[in-house]
Amino acid sequence: MGKLIVTNTKIAHTPYRMKETNHPLYSYEELVFYMMSRMPLWLLEQDRKGLTEWIRERGISLNDTDDLSVSEASEEIIRAGTYLCKEEQEQVLERIRNYERIPDSLREKEKGDLYLSYGKLMKAYFSYEKAIRMMEGNEETGWKASLYHNRGLISIRLFYWEEARNYLTKALSYEEREETKTALTFVEEMEKTEWKTGKEPVLSIELERKKKAFLEEL
Repeated sequence: MGKLIVTNTKIAHTPYRMKETNHPLYSYEELVFYMMSRMPLWLLEQDRKGLTEWIRERGISLNDTDDLSVSEASEEIIRAGTYLCKEEQEQVLERIRNYERIPDSLREKEKGDLYLSYGKLMKAYFSYEKAIRMMEGNEETGWKASLYHNRGLISIRLFYWEEARNYLTKALSYEEREETKTALTFVEEMEKTEWKTGKEPVLSIELERKKKAFLEEL
């Protein structure tokens, strides 16, 4: 997860799986860390049936939160345990309360980035498309470059080479990054050589084999 999780509660043999990501959680501490590090997706977890009981099984006393709003449930869950000190609890809860104040485009890109990290391509696709439509023009150039770069990665994963080239080129117009240049070079090479035999398109069965092999490498 990118951080050492110090676990003081019972480790579950059967994890609780978040509905938005299918992310498995084995302890109360992992749940709190998920809430902090995946906040945009946690706030989409409207269906949390069974989560309260799962927390209680970890030895945490908690009133029923399954039918509370996500922000209300967040406060109950975070305050019930001792994974965070009081000051840290207040900081996280303040972030949750203020999250809706973040510009829509920034929130949608953050969702897209998280969905992409889980390999949920279509959900990432829709979040990035919304972020692009919501852009006001005053966002940082690095943020714009990252948005278009990641949108281009979605097109690559879907084998839409021309679309990928357009998004990656757009990303480079905002900021030159080596990873974007590398991705663009890859797209251009795939357009020219890898998916054709001479002047004839490869057989569809061969195309599917190449797609499968390519996805397995990612």
